[in-house]
Amino acid sequence: MSNGQTFNRHDGPFPNESIPLNSTGPPARADGLRPVANGEPILALARKMGISDSIIHAWRAAEKKSIGEEKQTSALEVEIESLKRQLRQSEMDRTAEAARD
Repeated sequence: MSNGQTFNRHDGPFPNESIPLNSTGPPARADGLRPVANGEPILALARKMGISDSIIHAWRAAEKKSIGEEKQTSALEVEIESLKRQLRQSEMDRTAEAARD
């Protein structure tokens, strides 16, 4: 909705602020998903916000993907640290072996 309309948060579950209805950035997503996480039906929330329910479904999918990527990144960081430790140990072993020769 690019007509400049806003959703007044105090009209719904979001007090004290307005957000553009066409906003799809992190604040709008968080505000749109919070009531859904608390059990509000997606269709009812979409009607309240004046947006398509498909937008809220897309926000949920993006959030799930983001969480999965964060978990994957964390696992990769753990693996990198493990490999660094192995490399340091291997280098120390090699240095110690060279000193014996």
